[in-house]
Amino acid sequence: MCPPVTDRQVDGYPPPGTLDDLLGFELLEATADDSPVAKYIARRGAGMHHLALRVEDIEAAIAELKSRGVRLIDETPRPGAHATRVAFVHPSSTHGVLVELVQKP
Repeated sequence: MCPPVTDRQVDGYPPPGTLDDLLGFELLEATADDSPVAKYIARRGAGMHHLALRVEDIEAAIAELKSRGVRLIDETPRPGAHATRVAFVHPSSTHGVLVELVQKP
């Protein structure tokens, strides 16, 4: 099992034995009352927080989405857990689902 993510206000636990590192999930737990996950659960209740999609080139993925008129939360990548680079797509462009683009190091 991968170590928990502890450099944010959330603990994430990736599952052991993911299929070729293509499929997986994380269980999230808020570690502070004012964390993004705690605020989300307070507003919407427990359930799926977001869907993460692995991309090879996050800048190219962002540019492609912008060119198609997709609303983004992040127009430039930011540091993510496990040394990844991430950017979020606004749920208004994805039928209410928060989508995270993830580029591995």
